[in-house]
Amino acid sequence: MSSPKQVIVIGAGIIGASIAWHLTKAGAQVTVVSESGAGGVATPNSFAWVNASWGNPEIYFQLRIRAMSEWTRLAKDVPGLPFAWCGGLCFDLPPDRLEAYAAEHSSWGYGIERVDAKRAGEIEPNLVAPPDFAVYVAEEGVELPLDTPPGLIVHSRPHRKLLNGLVHAERLHMRQTAEGRIIAGSDFAGGDPGEDPEAAARQLFAVTKAALRGADELELDFHTVGYRPTPVDGFPVISRADGVGGLYIAVMHSGITLAPAVGLFAAREILEGERDVLLTPYGLERFAR
Repeated sequence: MSSPKQVIVIGAGIIGASIAWHLTKAGAQVTVVSESGAGGVATPNSFAWVNASWGNPEIYFQLRIRAMSEWTRLAKDVPGLPFAWCGGLCFDLPPDRLEAYAAEHSSWGYGIERVDAKRAGEIEPNLVAPPDFAVYVAEEGVELPLDTPPGLIVHSRPHRKLLNGLVHAERLHMRQTAEGRIIAGSDFAGGDPGEDPEAAARQLFAVTKAALRGADELELDFHTVGYRPTPVDGFPVISRADGVGGLYIAVMHSGITLAPAVGLFAAREILEGERDVLLTPYGLERFAR
């Protein structure tokens, strides 16, 4: 009987954790090495939006939509994983670009609903100014407990429920956690904090309060500035490194969305040499061309 493969995973963010979990489940002996401890650095400071939206070519959309289905599988495999398909209401683009996005992603099978101000108000009744035109994707989700370009995110103290799901307004993206914290950024990755992050955080939080009914008692608790590792072309690197035996690289900006699929695919490739076709465009070798 052969002994289990020994694998060292460097990094304990959501991608490293997913790869380590899938490797262990497949029978490998795994050691995780991380200076930052469980959770990593970028993951706890992220907006934690699981989606296949915005600016994705179809080939990347297909990987992201597969990852969304793997979140459903992972939620069943890990009892108590705090995850919710809460839906996303988006109106942070001009109407013509929003319609073009909706038409394109609808043609790819993404469940997009075009909504008017009345329907937007039904989805998120505490918005002060529901948009005249927005798109709603019911199947987008968030990893609820989450309290490299820099990204400023503000976190309120726990508050009664104000938001049902994700809201993406112009220069203001918001969601509410299970414990009642409103988390907001000028976009889902967080905006540039500038030279005075504390002042920028206070300003962003004021905009957040002004956008919500019943938020008079909402208080700022803290802000975070995350630094997210992003390959230069904006797409993931998920592959072996040619010429460096035993080295496998998985680095990307969309870690929250992609984690369960990348963990599954990477574990299979590391242990069995089986590379999923969805990973074909994301090899490290593309930068050597």
